[in-house]
Formats: sequence, C-alpha cells, structure tokens
Amino acid sequence: MLVNGDVIFEPVVREPITGGNVTINGLDSSQAGMVERQLSSSEATIIVRLAP
Repeated sequence: MLVNGDVIFEPVVREPITGGNVTINGLDSSQAGMVERQLSSSEATIIVRLAP
C-alpha cells in the first residue's frame, strides 16, 4: 500500500475483501496511528497494488 508514493506497509491478504472494509492485524499502536493518519488525510493519494 502506497500513500503519496511511499510504501507504508505490505500486508498479506488472508481472506477475500468484501463490502469495502478491511482489518489490519500485526501493528503496534504507534504503527497503527501512523497508518491511520496517512490514510485519513484528505490530501492523500492512496494506491493499493495486488500481487498474485
């Protein structure tokens, strides 16, 4: 997942993403806060790349 061109993390998808909601596990509270701030920014350009 890239935000403003920077890779913020590379998650492993373990089950289908349905309904437009995801749960991200394995982050500590500091990491989760950083990701939340980056994804919440109205100015953010978010790109999700899927690999087979």
